[in-house]
Amino acid sequence: MTTLAGSPMLTGSTDGKGRNARFNLPLGIAVDCSGNVYVADTLNNTIRKITCSGEVTTFAGMAGSSGSADGKGRAARFSNPRGLAVDRAGNVYVADAGNCTIRKIAPNRVVTTLAGTAGVIGWADGEGGTAQFCSPCSVAVDSEGNVYVADTGTHTIRSIDPDGVVTTIAGTPFVFGSTDGLGDVALFNQPYGLAVDGWGDTYVADTSNNTIRKGIRIDSDLLPTTADAESD
Repeated sequence: MTTLAGSPMLTGSTDGKGRNARFNLPLGIAVDCSGNVYVADTLNNTIRKITCSGEVTTFAGMAGSSGSADGKGRAARFSNPRGLAVDRAGNVYVADAGNCTIRKIAPNRVVTTLAGTAGVIGWADGEGGTAQFCSPCSVAVDSEGNVYVADTGTHTIRSIDPDGVVTTIAGTPFVFGSTDGLGDVALFNQPYGLAVDGWGDTYVADTSNNTIRKGIRIDSDLLPTTADAESD
């Protein structure tokens, strides 16, 4: 193990190379296809970038300034960003936990709100701003551009398709427990970490249950229909 960036026990928001850089409670991390590392620098309310040479820059947001604003680079604002994911095109997805939104940062550093409305806390499926989240803490993205969200406060796993439509794929909103099963039969207790593999299966760090859960992807055309159930 080596220290890529930052100095032990020293907090701050300084950009620079290697140990000259400073962070403040970094909680999320992701790597793109070129080896660049992105960091959710949570208490600085920023997203940082570390190049392969170890140079740290502030990719989006402004240290010491929280809020919710779309825009380019330092014009954007976040509130306690946590989980990160990067797709094949280099877009960075952010679980903006304090704003209860999912944000997207294009390679040109332009930040947009992919789903949810800042300051609106709850649970609702739907498109874009009509969807609601409660303290989303982790995101993952698959090869088809679907974004998965560990919506920690609602004890559910959500997905956002490439058109921006949010659906709940596992768990029952605001009901916690530890039950295996299909869709809303499954129960979680404050799921935090999330990953997706090449087959579209999801893996969940079910934090308050002290377990690791696996969600097997089932294509919708393989699920039984109402007509099938009636014929049985």
